[in-house]
Amino acid sequence: MSKVDSERQCHLCGVYLSRYNLADLCWSCQESRKASIEAVPKVSSRAFQPLTQSSRKTLITQSILNIVRRTEPFCTSDVGQFLKGYRSAHGLTQSQLAAVLGFDQSYISKLENGQDLRKVTSLKEIATRLAIPPHLLVGVTLEGYTTKYSTELLEVAPSVIHLSRIVREAGRADEAVNELWPVFLRLEAQATQDKDNISLLLTLSAGQTALGVILGDLLPEEDLYVTAHYLKKAASIADEFGDNTLKAEIYRGCGNELRKHKQFSEALYYLEGALFFASDNLTRGLATLLLARAYGEMGDQDHFDEKIEEALPLLDKAAYFTATFNPIMIQEVHLRGLLNLRRFDKISSTLEKNNKSNMVFHIAPQWRVISHLTTAEAMFRIGSIDDGLAEIQSALVGAEVCKLPHQVQRAIRSLKLVEGYDSARQIFSQAHTLLTKLAPRPS
Repeated sequence: MSKVDSERQCHLCGVYLSRYNLADLCWSCQESRKASIEAVPKVSSRAFQPLTQSSRKTLITQSILNIVRRTEPFCTSDVGQFLKGYRSAHGLTQSQLAAVLGFDQSYISKLENGQDLRKVTSLKEIATRLAIPPHLLVGVTLEGYTTKYSTELLEVAPSVIHLSRIVREAGRADEAVNELWPVFLRLEAQATQDKDNISLLLTLSAGQTALGVILGDLLPEEDLYVTAHYLKKAASIADEFGDNTLKAEIYRGCGNELRKHKQFSEALYYLEGALFFASDNLTRGLATLLLARAYGEMGDQDHFDEKIEEALPLLDKAAYFTATFNPIMIQEVHLRGLLNLRRFDKISSTLEKNNKSNMVFHIAPQWRVISHLTTAEAMFRIGSIDDGLAEIQSALVGAEVCKLPHQVQRAIRSLKLVEGYDSARQIFSQAHTLLTKLAPRPS
């Protein structure tokens, strides 16, 4: 009888391996594996190709949502849910995926039904065969896949965060999150191991801020709570270690995302904080403008008028315009506030000012979409239906290019104001089709 190697076990059934068996499986499992692979039909070559951009974005978004919703520690049974999603994205059967991974079909079935992965170290091999980063498998970074030293990570992460912000401002939030997410996971994992490294923690805070703002573009309205989740975590780090410039930026982002989620009390707390920490006319203007937007949505006319009046001179004093602080955006906030406050008699004059302020300067594509939608609703309110529908169509084109599902949801609500018009019903149907494309709900 051959001697048993007490250090090695079969990867499938767990029995101890003979020292004469150099494979990872016992003799019995090797024979079973050989028979099952021979019986499985050949897999299309597309199974070995990287995911398409849209499929990868969907899987990353779902991974982010799963992490935020998680109430229990990570367990390797989560891998099965990812494999199910991967099969769906590629149109594979369990048998075909099993052949790609070198598993039995029955094992794939068990994983998808909640059984733990037998060896966590198998994750890297699975990721390699599926042509995906290991982080996408479970939405967390496991031991062995994090950057070994914080200093190495700090050399890379700030550049990636900065690049993701630039890409997002260019209207490509989906590409921005694809670049940021793997590095962000490494930052979170390393920060748990190096808790006293302030530079690392501040970099993580910057990453959380960037991720929250990017997801604010990408997610449909029902999932926008995720953005505030990351920005609140960033704010807690900035409160302890950050300077006023960082606090102003993070508070501004956090307050704006909480406003979107209708958490107005918290939104005002963070936006007032952003105004308190602002150090120049530009950052004061940004915070003031967001406060005006929040007060308008709350129906607080006096505070809305006050903040609009404060924002206008700050626009003149600012050293330069940015993609989110410029005459068009002030007019958009003013117009939307009038709509929320139902001061429709002021709309015509405000629209005229809006046209006069349409000078040439850079404006973020997603904000241009927002401006089209606000203008459309205003035109509907004063009876300019055809002009309003033209604005809606422009907004939907921009929302599709920039992948902005919650702006499509807003367009659908605006179209309900004029649903009696045949042309509006046609655009309404197109908007619903686009929403399904941009924000498919998981089964």
